[in-house]
Amino acid sequence: MKEHFVFLENKKAHIEADEILPPEAYSFYLEFFKAQYDVYAGLSRMRIEFSLPEKTLPLVNAGKFAFADDARDAMKDALVKLAGVISKYNPGLDYSSLIAGAGSEPHFMENLAMKLLSRDSDLFQLLSAEYRIDADELIFLVVNWLKPYFVLFAEKNRDAIPCDEWEEGKCPVCGYFPDMALLKDAMEGKRFLHCALCETEWPYKRLACTICGEENAEKLGYFALEEGSSYRVDYCDNCHGYIKTRRLSKAASDEDYDITVENILTVGFDSSLIEKGYTRP
Repeated sequence: MKEHFVFLENKKAHIEADEILPPEAYSFYLEFFKAQYDVYAGLSRMRIEFSLPEKTLPLVNAGKFAFADDARDAMKDALVKLAGVISKYNPGLDYSSLIAGAGSEPHFMENLAMKLLSRDSDLFQLLSAEYRIDADELIFLVVNWLKPYFVLFAEKNRDAIPCDEWEEGKCPVCGYFPDMALLKDAMEGKRFLHCALCETEWPYKRLACTICGEENAEKLGYFALEEGSSYRVDYCDNCHGYIKTRRLSKAASDEDYDITVENILTVGFDSSLIEKGYTRP
């Protein structure tokens, strides 16, 4: 797992100069990413024995997911820790009933994970009403709570994935949505998608909507907010969906980008597209 807080710290001067994030939002993400990485580091030290995944893709079966037994207590603690950071900066948010459920109901955490992996927004709307938490806030917590566990799972199983045989817009490891796309000049402009949950990168068609699969060029388009920017938005007029894209030069290394952080720093794209009537998963 990348140290997202380090990348964010290195971008601090740029963030302040261009007023990309308010100071309080910057402080929140810095603390949140540090707490999240601590969870990942703790899970890594435990040397978790993940059950062997099924050979079908995605590797994680959304309907049968279960945490490794030796990770359950750590994941309960992680939920409390990350919810605490969010509540510290957003005092109006109350996750106490959610945390109570995780501590008292035997399969509560697995059920929460399976609802996320099913990618069914209606299920989260029901949970949102039940726990009186905004659906977007709830999804943010659950994705980021599960992320250290799924990143670790992905790191242990990525080499076994036949990515060349996978042509879908969902992650071949966990089946979740991509948060952004990458165009890699060092690989002749090949396009990759980056998973918002387990942070896996996988190749995807250069000319196709990542949401509905539309390949008709007349229904696809893109634009950049600034001339010469390494960021752009690819959109689809068939499903009215979009994805943000980061272009990497031939000289770029893994240390030069962090899609998880850059997804946050490019929130201006999201605002612009939402105003135009486009949406993202």
